[in-house]
Amino acid sequence: MAEIPSLFLLAPNNHQNSPRRLRVSLAVRLSEQMGERAVKMAMAIREAAGNLTAVWRRRGRVLGFGAGIAQGYATLGQIGFADRSGYTAIGTVCNLAARLCAEAKDGQILVAQRVAVAVEETTQLEQVGELTLKGLTQPVVAYNAPLTASQLALRVIEGGSQSV
Repeated sequence: MAEIPSLFLLAPNNHQNSPRRLRVSLAVRLSEQMGERAVKMAMAIREAAGNLTAVWRRRGRVLGFGAGIAQGYATLGQIGFADRSGYTAIGTVCNLAARLCAEAKDGQILVAQRVAVAVEETTQLEQVGELTLKGLTQPVVAYNAPLTASQLALRVIEGGSQSV
């Protein structure tokens, strides 16, 4: 087993108000900064998505961004059979990240408690509270990486003012 941060993102599909989940698992070299790197990457993607979201909304399409990040142990390897197989990660950490992603509202990056502790000195987080997530027996304390003043394009997603 290897320890990896798992990051899940919401991406658009062809149906209005029905975001499709695009799963991205990060397999990075083990280091103390991997949680921080995952959160910073999600924040950069959120900022880039803000510009794209504004363009698509002018065209009448509903596009949202949400992410879930969890860190822990997962099984990595080839899954499948001879005609169809792929390299993937499976385990509770992947499920937790996917469930946090499903709970995330537009513009939110929900972070599991383990990641929050790892990034608390470098990244500002807001406690969302306990979430009861499908497939997990215990409630999970989640945190949100809030928007910064420099992320004006995403203020539209949250429904807020574009001026800070």
